[in-house]
Amino acid sequence: MAIRPEVVFDKAIGTFHKTWLEKMVADYDRGFTKPVVESGLKKLQTNGYYNVKLLETTPSGIKIFRNLFLDYTVSYIAEKDGIVSERSTKESLMKLLQ
Repeated sequence: MAIRPEVVFDKAIGTFHKTWLEKMVADYDRGFTKPVVESGLKKLQTNGYYNVKLLETTPSGIKIFRNLFLDYTVSYIAEKDGIVSERSTKESLMKLLQ
C-alpha cells in the first residue's frame, strides 16, 4: 500500500536553529499537540517538542528512554549515577553506559 504525500503547510523558513523543524510543525500543523511530559522525566526531555517514553530497563536497572517527535525516535537517553547521557542509537548508548 502506497502512502501519498500531502502538503500540511507551506511556509518559508526565516531562520535556521536547532528546533526550526519542530517549531514549524508546532506552529502550522493543526494535528500536532505539544507533548506533556511527567515532571520526573523533564530532565530526560532534550527538546520541549519531544515526548519521552520508557523503552526498557537493563538487567542492571538502568532505564533507557526514547525522545520522540511525531512518534519517530530522535534519540535514546538514560541516567546513570546522576549523569544524563544521550545518543542517536540505542547501541551507542548501551556501549556508553557499560
